[in-house]
Amino acid sequence: MQDRVILTGLSSSMWTDAHNQAMLEFVVNTSRQVMLVYMDEQNGLTVCSTFPAFDMMEMAYFAREEYASITMENLAEALQFGTIHGTYVDGLLKTMHGLYAPTFFENQSWPDSKTEEGVTWNVLADIVGLFICCLYST
Repeated sequence: MQDRVILTGLSSSMWTDAHNQAMLEFVVNTSRQVMLVYMDEQNGLTVCSTFPAFDMMEMAYFAREEYASITMENLAEALQFGTIHGTYVDGLLKTMHGLYAPTFFENQSWPDSKTEEGVTWNVLADIVGLFICCLYST
């Protein structure tokens, strides 16, 4: 997974046993949905599962499919990963607008009637659209 972390100024010598342990904890603990890697001005390379309280200009992320076990064989299916440049709200907006929203809105397989969970495609589309609007206003 370290090979998938691309950050400006990152070198292999910056990785410590603590970073490796944090990554292993993410892989093993299926209740952890997100792992973030970024450069902190005070602490250097940081690996954690919570968003920092301050804006960063660059952050690598790993998002697990809900409760999925991660193995070398299913890494591509169980994880989404990438690097966000700019503030993470801007990066999230670009990712939602450029990748997830078109994929979601072009999907014709959602039923028009209520699903077992009581959600229709129209309700989900409204929620996704509202979320993107909230990102624009942030």
